Amino acid sequence: MKIVFALAMDYEIENIFVLNEWVLIEEKPFKIYCLKKNKDMGLIKTGIGKVNAAAAIQYVLGKGTLKKIINLGLVGCLNKKMKIGEVRSISQSRFFDIDVRSFGYALGQIPKCTIVNYPFPPNQVQLPLAKIISGDSFVANQNDLKEIIELFHPDFIDMEIGAIAHTLYINDKLNILESYKAPSDYADGSAKNDFYENEKQAFKNLRSLASKLLTE
Repeated sequence: MKIVFALAMDYEIENIFVLNEWVLIEEKPFKIYCLKKNKDMGLIKTGIGKVNAAAAIQYVLGKGTLKKIINLGLVGCLNKKMKIGEVRSISQSRFFDIDVRSFGYALGQIPKCTIVNYPFPPNQVQLPLAKIISGDSFVANQNDLKEIIELFHPDFIDMEIGAIAHTLYINDKLNILESYKAPSDYADGSAKNDFYENEKQAFKNLRSLASKLLTE
């Protein structure tokens, strides 16, 4: 496999891809699929959270020479100027739940790691850009993120892409990463009645993008 899509959950995979077009080739430690009509295309379910995402990406890196990892999925939105359901290309990521400032590091910086903000390669698809923060906490109150929001001005929040970026960075492969996210809510507990319709629209837009990426 030369190109691998990385998604956190079965739910996302089933709503973005047509599974009968893929064949499951591994179940443990991670579900890995191969596209039936193009064996160079793969798909891995990373699992939820930073630890799972990092382990999954390191695992798939060991399986061959990858030219591209494409992360797709739903996110919470922190920027009310952005439209719910609209797909954006991620330009930078940063951790929101790492804080070792007592030892001289920046907020979000992993100890002994010189990088704080992870820059993604130039936009491969002509989509608007977005910055994202990642961490292992499900956040519904943006007041808990006040410091990192004021410092980094993120648009989205999720639980995986920061770890994916870091894993690729330490393997000198950050340049093969692409990430496209669609927000399903504003990550503040608002508009609960509209969540499922918003999610449906987000998945529709991600399906359209995935279809395009599969034919490139």
